Amino acid sequence: MKKFIILFLCVISIQANTVLPSKPWTVFVYLSGHNDLAQHLQFTGLNSLPAGANNNVNIVASFNGLSDKQVPTTQRYIINAQNKLEQIGSAQQKTDAGSGSFLNSELNFAIKEAPSTNLALFLAGDANGIATNSSFIDTNSNHSLTDIDIQNMLKVAGKTVNILGLDTSYMASLEYLTAFADYTTYIIASQDNDPGDGFPYDKILSSLKNSTDPKKFAIEIVNEFNKKYKSDMGQPNFTLSAVDSSKVKAVAQNIDSTSTILLGLLKTNKKDVQNLISKTITSVTTFNNVYLDLSDFYTKLITNIGSNKIFDALKTNLTQGLTLIKQAVIKNGTKTPGASGISIHAPLQPGKFCCTSGYLGSYFNKTYPNWVKFLQAYLA
Repeated sequence: MKKFIILFLCVISIQANTVLPSKPWTVFVYLSGHNDLAQHLQFTGLNSLPAGANNNVNIVASFNGLSDKQVPTTQRYIINAQNKLEQIGSAQQKTDAGSGSFLNSELNFAIKEAPSTNLALFLAGDANGIATNSSFIDTNSNHSLTDIDIQNMLKVAGKTVNILGLDTSYMASLEYLTAFADYTTYIIASQDNDPGDGFPYDKILSSLKNSTDPKKFAIEIVNEFNKKYKSDMGQPNFTLSAVDSSKVKAVAQNIDSTSTILLGLLKTNKKDVQNLISKTITSVTTFNNVYLDLSDFYTKLITNIGSNKIFDALKTNLTQGLTLIKQAVIKNGTKTPGASGISIHAPLQPGKFCCTSGYLGSYFNKTYPNWVKFLQAYLA
């Protein structure tokens, strides 16, 4: 640990206050390393940023790490005119990277430090996903960010966030996408466990040399991630998708109406619904045992319905939903069969329950409550 810190400190300088010249893009990278990811995020995340510097982007980073005495600290950085990491001010002591208000303060710093036309936010760290509604976990404070915390951070930006990159696990779920959609243009996230090295920030940021278009940037993030991990035989499965935020609401409305149909069928044809669901979930692509690929779920429900007239309305709704999911996912990079870009929390297996207080308090459940109502009725 000491060896690493000495190596790192020798390549930075400290500056009290600098405002960078305006460029087409500002990229803010929030590295949540108040946990066992501290060194990893420093060397695969923070130290890769200078290699991506170019004339089209200002890069600002907030690195939440641990001192040599294991004290949680936060250091702010820019990539300066010489394409070097430059620390701004002194390290903040005993900070809480799992606090929504602290995240907001770091974003405010980045926006003031680096004015631009377009804004990209990358959040890197550890997460459990929407099942517990805990992400970017700070094991020192035992706090983590909820969907509402991140939604509030997006509001703090004061303008649409063109790219929201979630460099962690299990966040390409419809629940998270719904919470963030109104404040973003494109969302980049993984359905599965995030590979060890996370996003290749050097390659991702370098892609802005050739184009400053937000949609092209979103697609290139997935492309570069795909290049990095597809040839890695030690990484058998991975997922990353780019989602058009403007298309998310229609998908959420579709699962809500699908749930309403299922609730009605449970009242009139409970055994048929139970047989349909239990047959379907045995073959659906699943992540961490509690997240289903939504497109795969819909597709296999349709297959198992076949010509059963009881489910005609449901089949029509599912077919419409498949089209909406396809429209929402503008780029899907994966080595995982059946991963189509958007998941949903679905504890439908025997012995599961719905749902944790974190999930019940999510923006998605408060806005589209029929999915939880269906899960609870089905599992009752």
